[in-house]
Amino acid sequence: MRTTVIDCSRSPGPGYPAPEPVRKGKFVQIWQGDAAEYFVCAPRALATYHANLVQRFLDERGVAGRYNEKRDTFWHDDERWVVLGGGHFTLDTQARTLWLSGASMAYGTFEPAGLAERLAASVVLAGYEITVE
Repeated sequence: MRTTVIDCSRSPGPGYPAPEPVRKGKFVQIWQGDAAEYFVCAPRALATYHANLVQRFLDERGVAGRYNEKRDTFWHDDERWVVLGGGHFTLDTQARTLWLSGASMAYGTFEPAGLAERLAASVVLAGYEITVE
């Protein structure tokens, strides 16, 4: 399965500040059936809840959904997309390291089996030392 990294902290273009070299935040792991895996992450300032990442990801793909009353969980009815879980990350672009740990209160624990290897094979994280706790 191919894994695509979507780093929501990356600068969208000229005039925007570059992201900090060391970032901490949240991530979610989303599968599109057996075809593709997405690792979506953002610093805490851009994603208060894991649900914010899920909503942004699905919106960009035209998938409608809804938040719960507290707005800490985003649900959808499209069976093509499965949110496996989430956690927390620390990314250091200078040291070229990525640490993954924890769980999402809304979506549960991410699937760690083989994740470090799949992320290391991605274009964005090639050459990084990836630790999954």
